[in-house]
Amino acid sequence: MTVNSGANKTFTITPGTGYRVADVKVDGVSVGAVTSYTFNNIIANHTIAASFTANAFTITASAGANGYICPSGTVTVNAGSNKTFAINPRDGYRVADVLVDGVSVGAVTVYTFNNITANHTISASFTYKNSYTITASAGANGMISPSGTVTARYGSSQTFTITPNRGYQVANVLADGVSVGAVTSYTFSNIRANHTIAASFTVSSYTLTVNISGSGTVTKSPDQASYLSGTNVTLTATPAAGWTFNGWQGSINNGASPVTITMDASKTVTAVFTNQVSTLDSLMIKHLVINWDKNTSYNNNDDDERVRESQENTTST
Repeated sequence: MTVNSGANKTFTITPGTGYRVADVKVDGVSVGAVTSYTFNNIIANHTIAASFTANAFTITASAGANGYICPSGTVTVNAGSNKTFAINPRDGYRVADVLVDGVSVGAVTVYTFNNITANHTISASFTYKNSYTITASAGANGMISPSGTVTARYGSSQTFTITPNRGYQVANVLADGVSVGAVTSYTFSNIRANHTIAASFTVSSYTLTVNISGSGTVTKSPDQASYLSGTNVTLTATPAAGWTFNGWQGSINNGASPVTITMDASKTVTAVFTNQVSTLDSLMIKHLVINWDKNTSYNNNDDDERVRESQENTTST
């Protein structure tokens, strides 16, 4: 480029997209990574040369005691790129706070810098885990104890008792959304996170077992394998030929037939039948024994009288 003697000339150095000025040399001597340079009062020939390099920024990542950040240290990233950092506390600790460029972004465990166009810093701090919460709830027709939001210390255990109302039973218990079955007690051990526990209930069902002593039949109305709580069941006992119905034993203790039983638990009853012939034989034997006793008493008295007469005769002689 030709310029007049004594004139001034300004040069502008512009990097392409994604690049920056690396260095500018005037007459072979560096004048730094400037974007503009002016020759003043030109009285000799000169040279100016610019060099460029891809844009890059640094993110300085650090973590306090009892945790770490990944990646850590000075991380170089390209302009316009994204970079994610993971913040992990050590066992027994939790994230206290995360600062990005000196400003808190909360107790996050992941942070991403998007469309990076400048240098940044990120730092994490940690604190001891003091406690967690367990949210306990129960559906209709039962309860869980303790209930509501329960606070538990780190590493401790917490037991919950699930109790259905009368006539109901536990249908299911969910711990952290996963079924643990129809249990009536559940314990969270070595607690290291928040938890939930939820219990549901259903109407109880019971069984009615009928046994027979002797010979006869028993009908159930309604006749089912199981009964919902509160169901009334009528039992009718029918003796076989030559037998009589003597009553019930077990969950029923009376001689009525038919009889109604309310199902509020699983129950067992026995219908007792007696053989009529055996009963008649027993009565006849009893009658004979009584008569034999009477005759024996009479004979004994007669023998006593003979003894007295013999003694009197001996004395007279």
